[in-house]
Amino acid sequence: MKNKEKNFFPFGSMYAPVARATEVPISEWEKDIAQMKQLGLTMFRSWAAWDRIERTEGVRDFTMLDHIFDVAERHGMRIMLNFGGFSSLVGCYQPEWLIKKYKCELVRTHLGAPTPEQSARRLICYDDPVFIEKAEGFLSEVIKRYSTKPALYCWLISSEPCANACMCNHSLRKFRTWLQNKYQTIENLNGVWSDEYPLAYSSWEEIEPIKMGYPCQLDWQEFSEDNLAGIIGWVNALIKKLDPENRMTTVNPNPYQLDSRSFYEKNNFWKTARSVDVLGISHYILQYPEQGRKPYVTSCYLDRVRSASQKDHFWVVETQAGPVLWDLSGDSPYHFSDDEALLHYWQMLGHGAKAITSWLYRTRIKGKQAGEFGLVAWDGSLTSRAKAVGDLSSLVQKNAKLFLDYEYKAEIAILSSYSTLRQAVLEGYENMENKKYNQRSWMGAYRLLWDLKTAADFIGDEDILEGKLARYKVLIAPFVPNMSEAIADKIKVFIEKGGCLIADFPFAYKDNNGTLQQTAPGCGLDELFGCAYSDALPELETAEKNPSGNRKESPVAPFLFTQQLKERPSAEVLSRFASGSPSLIRNKYHRGSAFMFGTMLFADYEKTERKEIREHFWSLLQQHISPRAIEIEPCDKNQEGTKNIQICELRADNKSEEKGCTLFYILNHNSHQVSLNIKAAGEIKSLEIFKPAGRELTRDLLRGQDKITLTLEAQKIVMLRIQNATESPGKHKD
Repeated sequence: MKNKEKNFFPFGSMYAPVARATEVPISEWEKDIAQMKQLGLTMFRSWAAWDRIERTEGVRDFTMLDHIFDVAERHGMRIMLNFGGFSSLVGCYQPEWLIKKYKCELVRTHLGAPTPEQSARRLICYDDPVFIEKAEGFLSEVIKRYSTKPALYCWLISSEPCANACMCNHSLRKFRTWLQNKYQTIENLNGVWSDEYPLAYSSWEEIEPIKMGYPCQLDWQEFSEDNLAGIIGWVNALIKKLDPENRMTTVNPNPYQLDSRSFYEKNNFWKTARSVDVLGISHYILQYPEQGRKPYVTSCYLDRVRSASQKDHFWVVETQAGPVLWDLSGDSPYHFSDDEALLHYWQMLGHGAKAITSWLYRTRIKGKQAGEFGLVAWDGSLTSRAKAVGDLSSLVQKNAKLFLDYEYKAEIAILSSYSTLRQAVLEGYENMENKKYNQRSWMGAYRLLWDLKTAADFIGDEDILEGKLARYKVLIAPFVPNMSEAIADKIKVFIEKGGCLIADFPFAYKDNNGTLQQTAPGCGLDELFGCAYSDALPELETAEKNPSGNRKESPVAPFLFTQQLKERPSAEVLSRFASGSPSLIRNKYHRGSAFMFGTMLFADYEKTERKEIREHFWSLLQQHISPRAIEIEPCDKNQEGTKNIQICELRADNKSEEKGCTLFYILNHNSHQVSLNIKAAGEIKSLEIFKPAGRELTRDLLRGQDKITLTLEAQKIVMLRIQNATESPGKHKD
């Protein structure tokens, strides 16, 4: 991808034209965009809405888009041009003439279902060849027309993409081709699908997605995920073919599409990420109400999207700009103070975001979001929040290299298997709010590391198959009941070469079709762990009832379930439950090590946040990772330690002038002031303190000093840059 502006940081908001409802009048665009520039913003987002531009077939009215590009160029602003959104490939809706004239297939959610009643939002099946032909014509003209415009910065292929899995004949043909590629012969398919009752298909044309049968449902789900990623990839390929500047492409899943709920929208973000240049996110704090919007939760979702992105960074394509009164607000309206908003932005930067756009600059003037989300007031006048965000954008742009040349790095990966998610949802427990074992476990593992001030990536099945485990020293496997031979083989190689694997219950007791391994872990992983199990028992007494009598003192106590581990001679039992069954086993395997916990340790921590788990886990973990680059402790021992103090560690790109430097964001998510003692580990040449002050970033350079005391006000941030003893850093504007 070409990128002529190496020191340009895209920072802005959604503006106009919009894809539904009504934007502010075109007569006000010049004034608003001039104001954006004056505020310090650098980019805004616009929609190329097919249904609005081509209301009559062959008559395309680009007046509004042409005007917005001309105004942006006059004021030195850049544009992110958005094509599709949600379950629509281009705009939020498709032109009516596709249905009236060409009878394009509307989405059929059930076999043999009649075409749904037409409504304002017509969902045309992506697989309809006429729809694809007409969409390609429209997309091609837009790409050719605006790729020549200097104001264009990048392409947003689809905002929060999802798929209503269609069962029309077009989709069924694609499904059958997908099955043929997977199974090769009809006999192989019959053998796998005949789990609940015998099947005897004699040709691929007979096959339909059926509601019964575990493997069939898994296949239909995976096909639907591949189909959505494929259509996004098709648009991406069209852009690459027609844009001579080869500008960056992105999509932005929302938080629902980054956890268990993504199953229902068919957006496997690990696969979607491979269809674009860089993965984005819609990151609204109001979308995390069930966890109380805790800082480790928002951090977790940022790291999930960053980890899946094919770059070492990600973009924030949407984040909340202003107050929410009714729309998406749940039980009550939601807004945050200017300080909370800025801390939210700093957290995104600390996790490696390289572009940020909010929703919206000016609110829509019609529709359910009228009067909501605006960065500025309804009439376009400035608000305190707009000035605060504009100041931050100016600060970031003035010091762009500091924010662009550093990448978030981790030595630990948390396994996030989509094959596990499919089984968890189909088996039912992941749909229950009081269970969600899969999500609670990876969230618990992340929370544990967050509390230990230790960076973590997530890693998906595709990453492991591509050999990306080699980047890490430790793999954590929270709640991974199913395993494929291919993934298991990659994990074995990782351990053989010196890696460390930490797993809890359940681990690898089924294959990816849901077949039980009568002795687990399967796929030969019992040798790696030095133990096996063939039984598991519910822990009838839950944590709240304190079953063991000393749960608070026990690092590993039964939580919900226990697996009946049987150690091999090579293994070392580090602790046992009161029953005598091993609660933690360690086994050395070639140059590496594997640890197996006998219960749901990570779900336990997500619920209880037990100090005993944290201290015990750190004693195991620190033997396998590099020492922390900085240590922090509270000056006041009576304070609550470093709770809700976040550290983000980013390292300079080896090709940049910053080579050899490490950048730390230290964020105080508390509502009170905290004084901290901070000490750098190892030999350093200098330590710099950067503090945001309006539009400026003040700089205090300390040479020959590796220890400082800092006072962080409530909801404030400080940055530290540590230079090692051999490298020279670049200069930054004060």
